[in-house]
Amino acid sequence: MPQGADSPTGQRLFGTGAVAQGMFVSAAVGGLKPGFPDLYPKLKSAPIPWASNTSIARIHPMMINKASPVRDAALEFVKWVYKPDTYRRMVEGCEDVIFAQASAGRKEYLDNLPWLKPGYDGVKYVTPFDIVGDFVYNFAEFGQIVITNFSGALTGNKSVEEVMAQAQKEAEALAARIV
Repeated sequence: MPQGADSPTGQRLFGTGAVAQGMFVSAAVGGLKPGFPDLYPKLKSAPIPWASNTSIARIHPMMINKASPVRDAALEFVKWVYKPDTYRRMVEGCEDVIFAQASAGRKEYLDNLPWLKPGYDGVKYVTPFDIVGDFVYNFAEFGQIVITNFSGALTGNKSVEEVMAQAQKEAEALAARIV
């Protein structure tokens, strides 16, 4: 794989055979099909290297600007995107294989993806919806609270206990605001 290449350059080099391998998130693999139709059916995925064959199916965060005068409408849009039928059509449209909502995946669709096996065969997914329920709509904000506070421990300014105590306060305030 080329080091230092941006994503489009790396994808082009891989698609033209100029490099031996590429690492792509599953949602991006479908993007190879229109530009490299001869390569696409030859793609294979790598199996998970641990015995449980369990992985996390994360959703890509959709942000809502809290200062927006239409944030309630934006939240309704996000909720619509993650309705099972809408979500299924979105994932299938980009030819992804990881459904953060297991019920959205259709066997007929998955059986027609040439690169599904061996890497995605029989994988058991744990989803953010399984773990945090409806809080998933504010999951990115929660993650930002943790990351922002934890960076204080990484720079040596504060202890992990101090920064996580502050993160706990901010997360509780978030939970109180959204419930």
